[in-house]
Amino acid sequence: MASTKEWSLIYLAMLIFTCTAGIMVNLFIVAVDFPNWLRGRKIKTCEKVQCVLALSRICYLCISLIRVFIAISGKGNQFPLNDILTFIHISNNYTGLWYLTLLSVLFFMKIVDCKHALFLRLKAVMSRKLMYFIAGVTLISVCSSPMRVWGVKGLFEHSQQHNLTNVACKPDFDVSNIYAAAVGNCGPFIIYSVSSITLVTSLSRHVRQMRSGDTNLSSRNLDRYYIAVKSLTVCLLIYALHVAANVLAVVYFSCLGISGFFVLLNLFPNLHSVCMIYRNPKLRQQFPERMQAAANCFYQRRH
Repeated sequence: MASTKEWSLIYLAMLIFTCTAGIMVNLFIVAVDFPNWLRGRKIKTCEKVQCVLALSRICYLCISLIRVFIAISGKGNQFPLNDILTFIHISNNYTGLWYLTLLSVLFFMKIVDCKHALFLRLKAVMSRKLMYFIAGVTLISVCSSPMRVWGVKGLFEHSQQHNLTNVACKPDFDVSNIYAAAVGNCGPFIIYSVSSITLVTSLSRHVRQMRSGDTNLSSRNLDRYYIAVKSLTVCLLIYALHVAANVLAVVYFSCLGISGFFVLLNLFPNLHSVCMIYRNPKLRQQFPERMQAAANCFYQRRH
């Protein structure tokens, strides 16, 4: 049976690997579209939200590593900056959820065939005023963060080196912490779930109508619909697990410890970033090319 120290080292190694991989994946997403956006070239609204989401996740991963190393140093309470990092970290967590929700709503409006005047008006407004919506959800995230900051700060101040086999591993059902976590995650989760479930239902119904009708539906087109439905379902599952991790990580903090806490929080956003690359043809096509170019650059520097 692994000792407490061994569990802590295992979790720390897992965290370093998770954060490093996540930063690389999200840097790739930013590198594909963000330069064109900065140069004023026309890119899709969904790609803009993807860039902002990836930048938010990079910041979240970096702060996770910084906070863990500050906590490991045993001088966390001596750093006034630690309180600021806690606030930024929680705000980044919420902004990631809201950006992803905004991306889901944009995808929903793009796919769903609705001719209602109000729907078309909202679709046009979101496309033209995208930066206002991004700023709006960012403001909501920042305003939702203070409620949770004090609870998470208390966990770190009284944290010890625990693991899954330790006698101190007991769920902490602190009502204030659970309530703060639930309130911050509830809003984006409801909107994301409604848009994703509605979109999956609409696509499934559309496939059934096309198969039962007289239209000639090729197996290739049918496969595309099935892939879209599967991708949306997987992303919804990852989102739900991400929200659950945000709540349960606080409850089981004594079992996970600091490093395990951040591994759980960063795991599902990284998985979603990988899914974004897989389901986006542009990203999927450029990923092996960029990886090969990076490998060649690294090899040339070594030799």
